[in-house]
Amino acid sequence: VPTGAIQVTSANAEGTAVAGACVAIDGGDPLCDVDGDGILNFPDIPAGGHEVVQTSPPDGYLEADPSVQQVDVAPNETASVTFTSEPATGGIVVTVTGPEGAVPGVCVSVNADEQEGQTLCEPGDDGSYRFSGLAPVTWTVTVSQVPDGLVAPDAQTVDVVVGEEATVAFELSAAQPDTGSALLTLVSEDGQAAIGVCLALVPQNGGEPLGPFCDNVEGQDGDGTEGVILIEDIPEGSYEVTFPDLGSGASTAVNALRQQPGEPIIIDIIAGETLAQTITVPGLFVFGSIEIDTTDAATGEPVTGACYTVDTAEPITVCDGQE
Repeated sequence: VPTGAIQVTSANAEGTAVAGACVAIDGGDPLCDVDGDGILNFPDIPAGGHEVVQTSPPDGYLEADPSVQQVDVAPNETASVTFTSEPATGGIVVTVTGPEGAVPGVCVSVNADEQEGQTLCEPGDDGSYRFSGLAPVTWTVTVSQVPDGLVAPDAQTVDVVVGEEATVAFELSAAQPDTGSALLTLVSEDGQAAIGVCLALVPQNGGEPLGPFCDNVEGQDGDGTEGVILIEDIPEGSYEVTFPDLGSGASTAVNALRQQPGEPIIIDIIAGETLAQTITVPGLFVFGSIEIDTTDAATGEPVTGACYTVDTAEPITVCDGQE
């Protein structure tokens, strides 16, 4: 019986041979592409018509359409058959929203082991990022770029199924500020509101002091209450509170913090939070008045002309009848 041969090529849409297919002739046992060149050779095929069937598609590809072909073999000739297969792929559809809905300026990336990654920075008409032609493996989806003021969420993994689109949704959150605030209530050593006091904040990790911040001075105090200073936009960290100028409410003997030994006053600023703390201003006593009545011990009648001395840092002497 005269014979010929059949050569079967498995190819993609571009005509490039792809490996891993199995083919059977006339219902016989299939021959599989084990050497990976995408070509199968069937020698000693009787001359005449034969049915060639792709029983298994190439690795990573769909079954050829058609998967059955008829071929005529001439004596001492090699008939050629080509099966064309489309990639066995799926897709991923990604939506990204922020605190106020759709977010411009976002890039989304998909990556998988031994696969070529993709990145999209422009959403489709429906606002989603659509990735196609993805192998049916596990993909990692990442929001790779976000606009200022927003924080990218953690990456997500998703399994791609052939012929389907997996969905992934991300919600961006507002970036936490890297500064905090301090609402400091200042009191004197005698428990009175320390009005008109100025202070500075000295960073504990080095750097220039912040301030001065003076009570009820526009641009330095964000709170209108006397004796309370609101300081905003303070970089996160620890600070020592110092009083380089205690202001008009201070005792004249005290114009700086800790003229006598004492523990430093430390405040801790946390980003995005407002610290509320009461601070006693060292060495500060609020000026007041003392009224003294002098009487005769025997009769209880008022006695005039007496003098009294108040023992302060600078002693004050007042005599009856002084204006």
